[in-house]
Amino acid sequence: MADKTNVRFIYEDEPEHTPTSITDEITRYLVLPAIPTDLSINFQHGDFHGAPGNMDHYTIDMIASDHLVIADLTSLRSTSRFLLGARAYKRLPIIYIHEKGYPIPDMPSDFPSVEYSMTNPRPAIATLRDEIRRALSEPREVLPTTTTAPSSTREVRLDLVKRIQEAAGAISDLRINSKTASDAVDSLREIANDLESTEDQKSSSAMQDAAEKVLPVLSRFAKEFSSAKGARIVIAGVIAYVLGGAGFSAIAIYGLTLAFWQGPEAFAKAIDALTKRKK
Repeated sequence: MADKTNVRFIYEDEPEHTPTSITDEITRYLVLPAIPTDLSINFQHGDFHGAPGNMDHYTIDMIASDHLVIADLTSLRSTSRFLLGARAYKRLPIIYIHEKGYPIPDMPSDFPSVEYSMTNPRPAIATLRDEIRRALSEPREVLPTTTTAPSSTREVRLDLVKRIQEAAGAISDLRINSKTASDAVDSLREIANDLESTEDQKSSSAMQDAAEKVLPVLSRFAKEFSSAKGARIVIAGVIAYVLGGAGFSAIAIYGLTLAFWQGPEAFAKAIDALTKRKK
């Protein structure tokens, strides 16, 4: 029997909402009817309440393992943004949906998404079904559904090297033709190469240093291209994925990601505060 395709729907309920509130209504009357019945689908619902400290990098990796994620931008806050960002820069499929007439903060007006109305969800169901078929028909590399911690300091360091290299690839894939984007890609690859050549006994300090070198590179890039389609959510994922691989706490990652979404100045101040705390 062929393995089922994992499809996850993310709607970030407000903490005071009950599990049977708006999330279940959208799931029942919009998302589930759009799932093609001829496909072998394992449907999961993931609602993230944004509690600081709950999102370690293994959680991020797990979200990145699904075959397809459907995310409702109507409710999305920073926690889910960096989870989806980690998935986006791995070039795994995401379908974005949003409620008709709802302003989507921090997203370009032409960001591709499926608009729906719960008063009459039928047109959106048909569109979403087509998008699901399209997303699942494209060949993708699906990550393992479980992740395990590297067994040695050297493996942790090489894992971080790979993450930084993937970050460079993600920025390159945005296809932004500019010197700033090119410099960001080159800088990230240089950081990865330096870390890869580090002696094993110096791995711990070298990983922290490498991650802190990545942050200003992302800051310069995001300042110029924060309005580029998909750029902000990709950079949010890079922040989470790289810092998680370097051993930063979930609270530190969450704080830096929140600062990033608040704008370049807030992000620069957060990087400066992180550096000062280390000294």
